[in-house]
Amino acid sequence: MRNKRVVTALLTAAMSVSLTACGNSSKGTETSVQPETSVQPEQKVEAVTETTAVSDGTYQVDGCDPVKVVLPTAVSGAALESKYLEQWMADVTERSNGQITFDYTNGGALGSFDELLEGTDSGVYDMSLITLSYYETYVPEAEILSFPFLMMDYDDTHDVLDGEIGDWLKEKTLANTNTGWMGYLMCYFRYINSSTPIETLDDCKDVLIRVPTTQITIDTFDKMGFSTVPLPFADIYTAMSTGVVNAVETSGESIYNYGFCDFAKYVCKSNHQPIIESVIYNQDFWNSLPEVYQQIMTDAMNDMLVEEWKASQENEAGFCDLLEKEKGVTVTEFNDDAKAQLKEMFKDYWSEKAEAISPEMTEKLNVAIEIVNNN
Repeated sequence: MRNKRVVTALLTAAMSVSLTACGNSSKGTETSVQPETSVQPEQKVEAVTETTAVSDGTYQVDGCDPVKVVLPTAVSGAALESKYLEQWMADVTERSNGQITFDYTNGGALGSFDELLEGTDSGVYDMSLITLSYYETYVPEAEILSFPFLMMDYDDTHDVLDGEIGDWLKEKTLANTNTGWMGYLMCYFRYINSSTPIETLDDCKDVLIRVPTTQITIDTFDKMGFSTVPLPFADIYTAMSTGVVNAVETSGESIYNYGFCDFAKYVCKSNHQPIIESVIYNQDFWNSLPEVYQQIMTDAMNDMLVEEWKASQENEAGFCDLLEKEKGVTVTEFNDDAKAQLKEMFKDYWSEKAEAISPEMTEKLNVAIEIVNNN
């Protein structure tokens, strides 16, 4: 089995550290610095070294007005990405000598992913941390991030995102919404936690499974033979404990941390979708910032992504052990026949979805397929 790639310290060389622009820049002007973060990994995990900042820390913020960034998220405070989001915010505050601070809430206190995405787009919030599958009604091309059984490991996910396709999706978002993406956080792969073992497609038939309200996930599990029950994340525990559903699809981290496995003692490492998130920003807010503030946020994001991707891969490897040893869970995978059936089944689904969006989407899908096939 090939080694899994993770994020390394190859950071995009950004602008000069002597940025001094502290006036507001209007939307669309040349002084606006668009974030240029990417997924990052280019080497194997053994080659990862301690990261260093692009800047030497001498950002010129004298004369800039203080900014408090309103940043809510629906992500739990216990999640891996929340830890690294908080690290990023602290780093931004430090690099700005306390000039940039955050009004931060997590756990959905101010709304669901759908509501926070809408609020960030409209300018109610300055920034948020969003699971990018929720963009499907804003940027249909973003569905490629959730195409089932397309990107099934860290190599595939990195190589698809870190280049032509990742850049194309950012451009589509800037053009079609009032938001932008600061980079891609890898937040594990999705598993199936069920009350019966799942190794074949026959095992999926009529199992009542909670799915998110995103259409592509509903389609995925309907096509596999499950009986889907779309519910908000906050309702999963009650639904599992009362028997409204007897399965859930989510990350191994969530299965373990939220105790879903107390009601369903089997976990299938299906890897049917990667969970990809981004710190997003309102474009009007971003373009109103002094250029040096934009640079501080971008540099800090680059550094954070290096660590977050590495931690995601390392932590994911341990969750199955914890589920087995501490929770008495039996961990399975789809057998070889089922994997072959799934790839064939969803190859047609990818093509149909892409064709329904645009010829350009079909072109990018073919690029992604070629990348994955070459891994």
